[in-house]
Amino acid sequence: MSKQGESQIGMVAALVRSSFLVNAVYAESGREHGLTPQQGQLLCVLMAQPYGMTELGSMLGLAKSSLTGLVDRTERNGFAGASRTRRTRVRCGWR
Repeated sequence: MSKQGESQIGMVAALVRSSFLVNAVYAESGREHGLTPQQGQLLCVLMAQPYGMTELGSMLGLAKSSLTGLVDRTERNGFAGASRTRRTRVRCGWR
């Protein structure tokens, strides 16, 4: 294998290790606040601005029923809220 090939494999391995470390820190900090990783991801998206449920579903890659359950659980824990508007029917934002 060439030095360039070895260098690329070394870079990939370093990125994979870094990804695992970041995910572990992310999961641990979420657990400290009673959040699942999915709830944390939802809240990170909502930090920028409120979104409609269709937009959220598209951004998070979730079906409507899965997103509704996620928002309901996150809202029940007091981290997010959903409100009705004329334009989007349901809008979800950070509390």
